[in-house]
Amino acid sequence: MSRCLKNPLRPLLEEERRQLIHLSRGQAAAASQVARAKAVLAVADGDSYTAAAQAAGRRSGDTVAALVPRFDVEGLAAVAPRHGVAACLGTRPWSGNGC
Repeated sequence: MSRCLKNPLRPLLEEERRQLIHLSRGQAAAASQVARAKAVLAVADGDSYTAAAQAAGRRSGDTVAALVPRFDVEGLAAVAPRHGVAACLGTRPWSGNGC
């Protein structure tokens, strides 16, 4: 029995769906971006977060559960790669460079 979702995915716009399909099939995009696009499409098609994670090649539905509300707010920007800690590797936190 499935639970009621706290933050269900809003209906996708036709342009968003087309862009997500293009991203999910593309080979030039980052692997993380392809996986996020596949997960959002799976949820939009009615899959659970766990099933969407498996369809995207991920193990946990928790990441999809975090992605869905972010997609609702940010739209396609939510599937784009985000800056992480890797940009600050080799720097010291007290160096004052913003990392």
